[in-house]
Amino acid sequence: MKTTENNENELGDYEAMLESGDYEEGLDALTLQSFIEDLQDKIKKSKKTIGNKKAKLSVDGRLNLTKLMGNEFLKIRMNALALKQRIRDRLRQRKFELEGLVRAYRNTVNQAKLQKHTDQQIKKKEPGIQKLAQSYNKLCKELVKLIQSKKAPKGALAPMEIELEGLFKLDVDDEIWQDIGLTDESDDQFDVPLWLGDEDVRAGIKLLLEHDCCLEEERRLKAEKISMHQWMQEEWVTVATAIKWSEEDPGLVYQLNERKNYLLRLCLNWEPTIRQIPAILEGSWGPSLDELAEARKFEYTENVIMVNNNGDGDENDEEDNESELSEEKMLLDESELMDNLETEGLQDDFSDSDNEMLM
Repeated sequence: MKTTENNENELGDYEAMLESGDYEEGLDALTLQSFIEDLQDKIKKSKKTIGNKKAKLSVDGRLNLTKLMGNEFLKIRMNALALKQRIRDRLRQRKFELEGLVRAYRNTVNQAKLQKHTDQQIKKKEPGIQKLAQSYNKLCKELVKLIQSKKAPKGALAPMEIELEGLFKLDVDDEIWQDIGLTDESDDQFDVPLWLGDEDVRAGIKLLLEHDCCLEEERRLKAEKISMHQWMQEEWVTVATAIKWSEEDPGLVYQLNERKNYLLRLCLNWEPTIRQIPAILEGSWGPSLDELAEARKFEYTENVIMVNNNGDGDENDEEDNESELSEEKMLLDESELMDNLETEGLQDDFSDSDNEMLM
């Protein structure tokens, strides 16, 4: 409501200025008329919005509204926020007008006057924007005084003032884009954000990231499955066509048939593995059902033969192991016999030497 009152006061000043003909520096009748029309539209929209919002309030809501309307700090803060948003809009509008002017008009002789006139009109709006910035800085100082006198809510922050020097540059890191201290989100500087202090939120973020990774992996697997299917179809058609065209060359036909058998074995390995990946495939893999059944039968027979061969090899290994064990046993027996003979020979020598000493 305070914003509406300010707009009405500003509208009255502009209308009085227009009637008296005593314009401020940088203003003319056309500029004042455009300002008046803008303010009238804003006042009309503001009153309509306020009326709609009040109609939606309950009894408790209206009581709370009455209490908040009596809070001086909130009034000034809301006015400062509205004023800053208006300054941003005006600065953006001015920047777009200047950029359009630079793009539309070059240094041509015929349009030099039009360019000069347009440039002057844009420059005339600068004092109005500077006045808004000064009003905003004044509200910021009032908020600082309320905070220092402890009349502001607990944890309230003072907003930053707008530097008038370089105001029209509108850089990305300018203070004009920051609403620190003007909204409830930035009031409590000790409030820990949910993503940092709430374990449920942190766990939810991790699960959401994991879910996104799973979706990404599923998309990749679907694309890989379709790519494998298309590759198999192309390879199968190529090999079949090459065999048909190479009937007069038996050696080449043999190599192509080997390639065909390789593709059949590859298809038998791929198809069951990627069947669980959800993706719609167009057409068959290439080989017919009979060819796949024949290849599967051949694979099974070959595996059985390999198993049987491995079984025969195990029996031969057991026989070899038994023969080696028997040879080792014979060698051990011979070594034990030689040790016994040597021991008996030594005992005979000792007994002969003892008899000689006694005699």
